[in-house]
Amino acid sequence: MRHWRVASAVAGLVWLAAAAAASPLEERVDALVLDGFERPDAALARLEPLREPGDRSPATSRLFLQAAGIIEAQAGRDREAGANAERLLALSRDAPDPLAGAASNLVRALVAEAAGQFDVAAALAEAALNVYRPACPAAAALGPACDWRAAWRALHVLERRSLSLGQWVDAHAQLQAAFDLADA
Repeated sequence: MRHWRVASAVAGLVWLAAAAAASPLEERVDALVLDGFERPDAALARLEPLREPGDRSPATSRLFLQAAGIIEAQAGRDREAGANAERLLALSRDAPDPLAGAASNLVRALVAEAAGQFDVAAALAEAALNVYRPACPAAAALGPACDWRAAWRALHVLERRSLSLGQWVDAHAQLQAAFDLADA
């Protein structure tokens, strides 16, 4: 259990360092997701006002739905998180944003993980990573199509499952991949 705490602390520091390179909107949304661990209601209340009036682009919609879903999942609000996952899935069908379906899988993975369904969570996280990986090659310059935050979270779902199974080597590899992604 101690390894998990050290790994999570290191991963959190890498996350904060990498967030400094983000766009201002993504940075503010990410700060609210992080704040949502302890204050989900306040984070959710401050989320929607960040959206620019009239900006209904698929990428922006995905950013906000994914953030709300993650905050809700972290707070143990399965129904609300699931509703955001459904909205993301609908967005993936209605708009030309292929990452919306992956974001739906990520939110569902976090809900499953919170419910103790680690195998389901890992399968959903892996499905999300299959979409994120081509745009986010490890240890390479990341392009604008890479949603590295989402890929980072999916890798951590896999890492926590590996830790729960005592698969230290796999957990280390997943943590290293998350570190490399955030570092890039």
